[in-house]
Amino acid sequence: MAIRVLLVEDNPDHVFITERVFKTIADKYTLETTNNTESALTKLSQEFFDLVLCDYNLAGATALDVLKELKSRCINIPLVAITSAGSEKIAVALMQEGAYDYITKDVTYPSVLPVVMNRAINRYKMEKANIVLQTEINKQSQFTQTVLNSFAYPFYVLNRDYEVVLVNKAGLEKGLSIGCKCYKVLHDLDAPCLGGICPLKEVTKTKGSVIMEQVHRDKEGNEYVFEVHGDPIFDENGEIKLVIEYIIDISARKVMETELKKKLVSLEVFHKATVDREIKMIELKKTIVELKSKLEDNIK
Repeated sequence: MAIRVLLVEDNPDHVFITERVFKTIADKYTLETTNNTESALTKLSQEFFDLVLCDYNLAGATALDVLKELKSRCINIPLVAITSAGSEKIAVALMQEGAYDYITKDVTYPSVLPVVMNRAINRYKMEKANIVLQTEINKQSQFTQTVLNSFAYPFYVLNRDYEVVLVNKAGLEKGLSIGCKCYKVLHDLDAPCLGGICPLKEVTKTKGSVIMEQVHRDKEGNEYVFEVHGDPIFDENGEIKLVIEYIIDISARKVMETELKKKLVSLEVFHKATVDREIKMIELKKTIVELKSKLEDNIK
């Protein structure tokens, strides 16, 4: 399908020059012309065009006015401005306002025009593709974050410098944030895992998953026991790039385990006492039987 171009130009001589250029590239481009901004804006509102060529100086308006009006009407289309030679300041203003490119009215115009149009259209297509790609990336990112936020426990990803690069809602509630050092937030330390086993170090050393227990301290100094799970994320060369960690608060479980151990010790003591008493009862019964037998023998 041919690329549709709208030329906004009120100089008949320049319209004629542009039409001659388009005859040489008719296999790829088609050209429509208008000599005023109102007609151009009406066409752009009602029809589809791939590109606008707009002379800077028009009757009662400029290409800057056209760009602003396109923005106000939410018409997204690449515009190439046509300026007079020596209008560099105007060209800069046009580019700042959103023009995709500009071309000067000089002897190079016929040969340069196809190049400039092709460059503008390719840039526009690339920007549209990038928008689509970024939209898809954002959707995937939102989906990933939604999945992570469904975890009831803190889930976060660390780089090799102990910095958080991804964290879920539960992690945020625990004080973690993008860019923070995990040891500072989780252990209130100024250096990584002083005097303790570090999940990131263990994962990096073993290149495998680890599960360990750690004591975390909050800002008030309260201690909590957590079961820490660490898993590696490898790069294309098989080297560890990031480490996933998620932590489960097992403080209540540890308290119950301690209480259970105490109860088991008490039960063992009670059981031993009961067994000892039973043994003594058996021995006492045996003694009674023996004494009874001796007494009967004496009576006889």
